[in-house]
Amino acid sequence: MITRTFGICLFCTGFFTLGRAVVNGSAPVCSYVSVPYFRAPDMTYVLATALDSTLTDQTDSLAVSSTRRVLLPTAARGTVEGQLLRLQVARGVGADTLSKRLEAGDSIGVLIRWGLGSDCTPTSLGPAIPAGEFDHFIVALRPSGAWVQGHPTFEVGAASYFGVYPGWLRTQLGRNASLLNPVEFSSFLDVLPTGKEWSDCRGAVKRLKTWAHDHKALSRKYPVPDALRELGGICDKRGS
Repeated sequence: MITRTFGICLFCTGFFTLGRAVVNGSAPVCSYVSVPYFRAPDMTYVLATALDSTLTDQTDSLAVSSTRRVLLPTAARGTVEGQLLRLQVARGVGADTLSKRLEAGDSIGVLIRWGLGSDCTPTSLGPAIPAGEFDHFIVALRPSGAWVQGHPTFEVGAASYFGVYPGWLRTQLGRNASLLNPVEFSSFLDVLPTGKEWSDCRGAVKRLKTWAHDHKALSRKYPVPDALRELGGICDKRGS
């Protein structure tokens, strides 16, 4: 088996590894492994409602975070279709600019979604969020010069497990699953550690446990128990 690791992280919120494996001469298989329970300080966080309108754009690059943009492989360049969002709250990188637009009555944004093609390169997925669905988004905000028709433009990729929350998780976890709603999830994100904060992993886990104790009604909802278990387990293995 041949595996190649790529240097591009498609908007992950945790530690991320992307590989391309070729098994017995067959077509490459793309996979990624991540621990999603981290907060990325170079991303933008918004609460928004999906609309039923779209816009197209010609692009040769993508935003891998709200502070960094990279060129796409030649085959992946071209027309992409973005779905309009009605923004309500913005935090993280670019929040001041977005909040001023909201105060002025301009709440429209554009979301461009990316996946992985058969050769493991980024491929545009097009709009897929049902109109009227309210979600929390962890996104890469394009620089203003690359906004589509003057609207704040966000990009989200396949490796961002909570990029659109709860989005598809509703169907993955089943109808009876108890999930944080988008507003609750936004509060939960505040106590997830950044990579820098994880250097003191015991302090990071303690803050998470304190939040769970102070929000008992929410502490049993996904993904709180999973985050406590996985981050606690990783920290215990580090022995620090």
